Amino acid sequence: MSLENIGGFIQALQQDTALKQRFQSTVAALPQDADPAPHIVAFARAEGHALETSDLAAFGDLLTRARNDQLTDAELDKVNGGIGGIFGSARPCLDVVWQRLDPSKPEFWLGL
Repeated sequence: MSLENIGGFIQALQQDTALKQRFQSTVAALPQDADPAPHIVAFARAEGHALETSDLAAFGDLLTRARNDQLTDAELDKVNGGIGGIFGSARPCLDVVWQRLDPSKPEFWLGL
C-alpha cells in the first residue's frame, strides 16, 4: 500500500489533459451503483501506474481522517500539498478533495 502511488496517479491526471479526459470518460461510463475502485486500478495500471485497491482505501481513510482533524503533523503536511508523497505538484486538486472526500464514489474522480 502506498499513498505515493495514488499521488502519482492524481498528479498524472492533473498534468495530462488527454489522460484525464480518457479517465473521466471511463469513470462516467460506470453504472451508477458500481464500485469504481477496480476500474480505477485497471485504468491506472494500463497507464503504467502501480496502483492497488488498497491504495484507494488508504487514500479514502486519510481524507476521512483529515476531514475529522485526526491527522498527525506529518500526514497533514502531505495532504496540504507541496511534497512528492501524496499530491506532489497536483495541489490544484485539493479544492476538489476537500469538497468530495470519498474516493469510493465516481463523483470524486470526475471532479479531479
